[in-house]
Amino acid sequence: MSTLGNSAHFVEPRSRRQIEAIADAVRDILGVSKGARIAMQPVLEFALDDLVEGAYYDIANDADLGGAEGMTHGTEPVIVLSASCYMQLGRSDNRARMTVAHELGHLLLHSGQRVFHFSEPVNDNRFDPEWQADQFAAALLMPRQAFARMKTVKQAMNHFGVSKAAAIRRARVIGIRLSDGRHKFGRRRKKGHGMNRTP
Repeated sequence: MSTLGNSAHFVEPRSRRQIEAIADAVRDILGVSKGARIAMQPVLEFALDDLVEGAYYDIANDADLGGAEGMTHGTEPVIVLSASCYMQLGRSDNRARMTVAHELGHLLLHSGQRVFHFSEPVNDNRFDPEWQADQFAAALLMPRQAFARMKTVKQAMNHFGVSKAAAIRRARVIGIRLSDGRHKFGRRRKKGHGMNRTP
């Protein structure tokens, strides 16, 4: 959970399904088909204002962000990227693409939204702004229906421009199995749950 001082902060709850619908709508607004790899640098440089009125991005020295690759202002629609992350984005680096998608999630889901403060943790990811931004980034870069057609980890990585870890995590969330030649990753579909056995 994100924290401010001793109290955790939370946002309006959203389910994974709601977040995926928002990511699909963003692809529609940008004119990117559900099966295509999305180019994050043009989204950052040319489309932010189309998604959120007045939104823009800025580049900061790495040291100014305290080790973070990016951040989004909660009170104004601004994404700030570290200089190194921006340089990596220009090279289509998988991590930088995910960082920009994550910050875009914050921009769309949390800018100008109410933040709730609780002195005790709420054990429900749907309230966590970081979980929401992670779900948005995964759904934006790896749309469910297109991702479900992938057979191998390598195929998913190459097609969507994501890391191995991101592809495996998405396979688990969606409930499909991906192979890397030696292992199968993802959620195994349960069959029967032992209900056919006689006690």
